[in-house]
Amino acid sequence: MLNGNQKSAEKPGRILKPCLIVSVVLFVLLAAAIGVNIYSTARTDIFHPEEFGSSLQNSQVLVDEDLGITVLGTYQNTIMAFDKDENKLWHHDLPNKVNAIEYDKAKGWVIAASQSSVYIYNIVSGEEAATYKQANTIYDLDYDSQTQRLLISIFYNKMKFYLNVIDINTGEQLSSITLKNSVRSLEFMPDGENIVYGTSKSRVCISDLEGKISKEYICEAELYSVRVADATGEIIALDKNANLYKFTPDLELLFHVDLEGEGRAVNVSNDGRWIAAGTREGDIYVLDINGVIHFHTLNLNQDVSQVYFGDDIGYVVTTTENLYSFSTDTLDNLGLMEKISRYSTYAVIVLAVLFVVFIIATFPFSRRIAQRFFAAVYRHRTAYLMLAPSLILIIVFQYYNVLQAFFYAFTDWTKDTKTMREVSFIGFDNFVKMFTEGYFLMGVKNLIIMMICSFVKLLTVPLFLAELVFAMRTRNGESSKRRYWFRLLLVVPMVVPGVVGTLMWKNIYDPNIGALNSLLRSIGLDSWTRVWLGNEKTALWAIIFMGFPFVNSFAFLVYYGALINIPADLFEAAKVDGSNPAWNFFHIHLPLISPQMKMLIITTFIGSVQDYGGVYLLTQGGPGYATYVPGLELYYAATKFGQYGYACAMGLVMFIVILIGSILNMRMKTQELN
Repeated sequence: MLNGNQKSAEKPGRILKPCLIVSVVLFVLLAAAIGVNIYSTARTDIFHPEEFGSSLQNSQVLVDEDLGITVLGTYQNTIMAFDKDENKLWHHDLPNKVNAIEYDKAKGWVIAASQSSVYIYNIVSGEEAATYKQANTIYDLDYDSQTQRLLISIFYNKMKFYLNVIDINTGEQLSSITLKNSVRSLEFMPDGENIVYGTSKSRVCISDLEGKISKEYICEAELYSVRVADATGEIIALDKNANLYKFTPDLELLFHVDLEGEGRAVNVSNDGRWIAAGTREGDIYVLDINGVIHFHTLNLNQDVSQVYFGDDIGYVVTTTENLYSFSTDTLDNLGLMEKISRYSTYAVIVLAVLFVVFIIATFPFSRRIAQRFFAAVYRHRTAYLMLAPSLILIIVFQYYNVLQAFFYAFTDWTKDTKTMREVSFIGFDNFVKMFTEGYFLMGVKNLIIMMICSFVKLLTVPLFLAELVFAMRTRNGESSKRRYWFRLLLVVPMVVPGVVGTLMWKNIYDPNIGALNSLLRSIGLDSWTRVWLGNEKTALWAIIFMGFPFVNSFAFLVYYGALINIPADLFEAAKVDGSNPAWNFFHIHLPLISPQMKMLIITTFIGSVQDYGGVYLLTQGGPGYATYVPGLELYYAATKFGQYGYACAMGLVMFIVILIGSILNMRMKTQELN
């Protein structure tokens, strides 16, 4: 028999059966959680695109579910009808977009408002029954089937707005209300003798047909949509700032929900149990009778012009060719499915982590690796804790932005995008544009020329000066004040800002008062004077020549630091063998400072790919495109033209080029070490 201590002491090479059993159970639970998540997520995806959405931009929709006919009004001056099989039954061309559609089910009349007229059509045949001309542009209309009266909001001019009531059968105007503020949305109250409307001055008003206001509520912004629940008489309103209000029939506030985005359309189901709101950004919110959000989607990314509730089917109408339908029956379980989807997602994450932990604990080799890792972390816990803030800041402010740029490089993000929800995935279009439009490739040619010249300047003058200072002979063979002062003089230019140096050279190249042309004139070479930065043949070379005599202080310090770290024994041994300064340079200096030279080459390569400051300050890429470089094209795309997705794509290409250069440099170093 084993005692307690022997039982607890497991052999390091054993598979732990308890952990294996728990892992199997966790795997089964994980699979079940994934299945539940997939099912519940599918049940919350209630919107389905319809094939008969108009390519002329949808505006309004109306459905007779008994006849199976759907009527669609567009922003491109057309109204049309489809049967249940999505076959077009009829269509009419109108003078302007369709602003509103109502329906008289008893007569089978479709009532549409377009420009300054009300058109009435038979829903089955499409035959025109009547046309009623109004004073000016119609914003909205509502129809009361009990009294057979139309309520119409009419824009007359900036200072005058009419709310007219007309008889549907004769077109006779029964009453008219004159307002000073525009009304985008209005409806009859259930009694047919009062109306409710929302104004551009943020007011929801209830008045009689003569315009006497009985109730008024001030909202936070201009009212875009006002609707009345037929079953309860409760009023729903949505303003421009996406504030959703629900009122009693006496206009007492029941609740106020602040949604995201710009409000566009709101509606309430026939039984008053559900409220749906749409925004300019394409968000759809579904709320219950108490204002609790049961569903929220950001998947449409299109301006919502109408939310329609039928008895069994509803529609979300966008201002594009896309039209989405949903079944009203699915709304009953929508909140439950949304919660199940959310909590099952959390369950999947937790179960996946636990499964990995127990799998690692099950097998001996994975246990050993985990033990070593956590032992090392615990042993150096103070160091890791000290590094944690820096790592978090680097991840948040650097790596996160880089990853974002990777994503946005494949999107149409521009300055016209008001919210990030409007950004669409466009694949490799930005990269195709980059290599076909021409500007980027022009910049690459100039960049290669400038980069080669930068390498030449880097590997000549700074190295030559470092060698001269290093070779200075002193009485005692050590550093002297003379060597110190030369080093100081060569490093002082580093304190001058690069912008100052660039602007100084801009003045030197000035064709009228610049030092270069003045010097040429003073020695009788007037024919050599040029507009150096304004001539396509000289502009690029003038930028390359900037900084003459090319004393790179940083490169000088690196070279000099490498030279003084060469062991003196090597020079003494070479001297014994009869070496001379040239032999020392090629056989001792260059081999031993080559790591520093490669480091300078890679930093110059990275700087050349990224830099555009000198070009921008001197020529801004001109004349024409003579001095264009990719960095400048990226800057213009992001700041001047607002093509942020395109700028991210260029940044991604430049990042890949720099990464390839860095990897090649590291591989060369590794091969040398091996």
